[in-house]
Amino acid sequence: MSTISLANKNYTVVSDLELVDRIIQVPEAIGEEIADLYERCEKGKPSAKEKVLKLVKRYPNAPAIKQLLVTWHMANNQDSAADRVNEELFRAFPEYVFAHVHKVARLLDLGNLEAAGNILGENFDIGYHFPNRKVFDEAEYGGFVGNVVSYLTFTGRFEEAEAQIELLRQVGDEAVDALSAIVTRSKLKKNAEAFWSKADLREAIQVEEYTLPQREAGVIPALMEFAFLYNKQWEIDTVLLKHAMVHQKDALVSELRHIIQSAIAGAEYCDENNTWTAAVLHASLIMPYVDDEGTFADALLLYRQPEKCPDYWLLDWREDLIHPYFKKFSSTKLQLVKEFLLESPGNTNSKITITSMLPQFVVYTPDSRTAVVACLKEMMEYFLAHDDDEGLIDAEVIGFLITAAEEIQAKELMDVIGKLYGKGWVSEMIEGSLEDCKKIMNDDLKPFEYKVYENVFEHLAILKTEMADEDEDGFGNASSIDDDDDGFEDAEVIEDDEIADEAVWDLFEADKADKTKQDIAGLLEKLKKRNEVVVRDLTPPVNKNFFAHASKNAPCPCGSGKKYKRCHGM
Repeated sequence: MSTISLANKNYTVVSDLELVDRIIQVPEAIGEEIADLYERCEKGKPSAKEKVLKLVKRYPNAPAIKQLLVTWHMANNQDSAADRVNEELFRAFPEYVFAHVHKVARLLDLGNLEAAGNILGENFDIGYHFPNRKVFDEAEYGGFVGNVVSYLTFTGRFEEAEAQIELLRQVGDEAVDALSAIVTRSKLKKNAEAFWSKADLREAIQVEEYTLPQREAGVIPALMEFAFLYNKQWEIDTVLLKHAMVHQKDALVSELRHIIQSAIAGAEYCDENNTWTAAVLHASLIMPYVDDEGTFADALLLYRQPEKCPDYWLLDWREDLIHPYFKKFSSTKLQLVKEFLLESPGNTNSKITITSMLPQFVVYTPDSRTAVVACLKEMMEYFLAHDDDEGLIDAEVIGFLITAAEEIQAKELMDVIGKLYGKGWVSEMIEGSLEDCKKIMNDDLKPFEYKVYENVFEHLAILKTEMADEDEDGFGNASSIDDDDDGFEDAEVIEDDEIADEAVWDLFEADKADKTKQDIAGLLEKLKKRNEVVVRDLTPPVNKNFFAHASKNAPCPCGSGKKYKRCHGM
């Protein structure tokens, strides 16, 4: 239990409901029942509503119980009914914070800033709005301040919003990062409006700032003949793609660049509105097979954005998509890599991804070793010469540079590597000691071997197969939505936690203790026949090999803190 007393406030914020004013508590006799009922209301179960209505009649002065009706209506997309119930609570229990929170949140969702502002006023202290309350629950406080932050953000008062977020940070609210992201995104959009009102949207996007101005536009085709690139993930018409690669290469490259640039320019907009498209994955996959040297700069353009941009668009496919560029060495690409890794500031994860690919030049083009070693040396010496640049010095990136040197047995770099260790810029927990590095240099260590694809079509086929395998293994997204384009709705899916609901609820309640696994199986069979539904076990299978999918440069699944390749991957 924690109690937080805020400076200059005549109230406290606590995590123990027993210390909170009776207004938000529920009768002790039904405490556990309410917790279970809340979960069922969140799922919109019909029987849950009936149970809540009975409890409301029994405990008319417990607003927390009636609030469950609001939850139930929202779960069933009955917003008007939810608002009506909440309005009754708002008027009948003026000290009930959650009714206030829901009302303001709904007004903000509807864009009615004026009405929300009339309720919040200009004093944004929860104690001012609820003067008779001396103790607030963390959820009450977090919900109230969260609304204040949203209101201030939507009205362009960013500094005040950030000040409110700091108050939330004092009580350890979990929503701090999400609210900070909203404020940052809104500030970015406001600054971008002036930029895009003057700029020609068809001009090439120049990387002059770390974060590019964002525009409100989704990723849509520049030429409709390439609309096949915008299908579902890895669902590319290979006949059309082959035709475009042979007969429309220049136009295809232009469309691929358009996709990458649109993804960057509209990242905030797409993220906020959940308009993710697989077109960015498809462009990243195809570009190296169409024009590996000409499009490499475009690929790096996406990787050099703040972490959430490549993370949002490329999901878990970064290494797999960037790797084909390193199958063929060129001094131009090596120079682009060096410039990318020496940018300050930079995206650590993207720099690590690119750094880990450097040895691949040597794998596929052994004659490139001299050039790659020289490039590694230049970068290491550049770090040493700019030790006052906080945006440049990144221990993780430096550690991966050393790993790259180890993988190509670059013993001639031990002198400069020793200086990096001397600066304390290398995590010995992850990379090992300098003596470990020397030992590895003398071992017959080979670079990590990635899967080699003959062409984009083979690569695409493997990606589709891997995605299908993940779905079958239970690691994909289970859904009852009809997305197979067959014109028929998919059968309803019943999850395990829904077994004890509706038609069989009374059976479980009457004889819980004696129900065996066989009884449950029988009930499921009856329910399946009654409702003609498909019952699917959604429990993911246990993966007995914890290391089966571990990346060589990722933290080892055993929890040691070391890289997998330096721990159980050895």
